[in-house]
Amino acid sequence: MRAITTIQLSEQQAVEAVCQVLGARVQSVEHIDAETPLAELGFDSLEAAELFIVLEEVAEQEIDPGSIENLKSVRDLVGLRPL
Repeated sequence: MRAITTIQLSEQQAVEAVCQVLGARVQSVEHIDAETPLAELGFDSLEAAELFIVLEEVAEQEIDPGSIENLKSVRDLVGLRPL
């Protein structure tokens, strides 16, 4: 049985990636933390794609697209699986 592996990403790196992507659109990213619901942030499809590109660059790993299901908070980004 194979263990489930996640990408190498800290909660702080996930928060920083979200702030980087939304920084130009959101006036104050200071309220964004690991508990922030992703639905509250209002990502459009282009921003979501950009976020996953940033996360892949930070983690230096490709993300399994199937692992993006059921993401609820910024903290959940840490649980993404590599390809």
